[in-house]
Amino acid sequence: MARAVHRLALLVLPGDPDLDPARIDALIERWVEEERLKVASHAWEPGSAPLVEGGFRRARVERFDRVRFVSSGLGGFRVTCPDGGGSVVEAFDRAHSTWVRGGPRTLTCRCGREHDLAALGFAPEAGFARAWIALQEVEGLDLAAEARRGAEQILGTVHLVARRG
Repeated sequence: MARAVHRLALLVLPGDPDLDPARIDALIERWVEEERLKVASHAWEPGSAPLVEGGFRRARVERFDRVRFVSSGLGGFRVTCPDGGGSVVEAFDRAHSTWVRGGPRTLTCRCGREHDLAALGFAPEAGFARAWIALQEVEGLDLAAEARRGAEQILGTVHLVARRG
């Protein structure tokens, strides 16, 4: 049986999974300039301006050579069609496996359309990206309003994924 973990991370992902990871670096720089983050060894610590409602312990950037899928890490979740809202869990499982093996990042939906896996609805939230900011040991699940606006200016749409561990 898995041991219960009280630590929670809030992952800040761009809405566009293919966005250049340099945009994540630009967001970090902005948050440092705004004193939402301060530089520490191998990571960032909270600055004097709010970043996450309730605070956090440290931040780091996780980056990859190719797009990755990230979810809460707690197991099952709902996956829905972006058009009709119907469940596509089984189709997602098959399409995700195909994508991991080098296939397209798409799903042929019961609605008759083909969707990018990143366009599907996930509950709890999940997403795809080449890089994200991991805010570790958060006390809240949302960014401070000004921090979110800044993130949206740099990244466009922002996805927040809560992950245990």
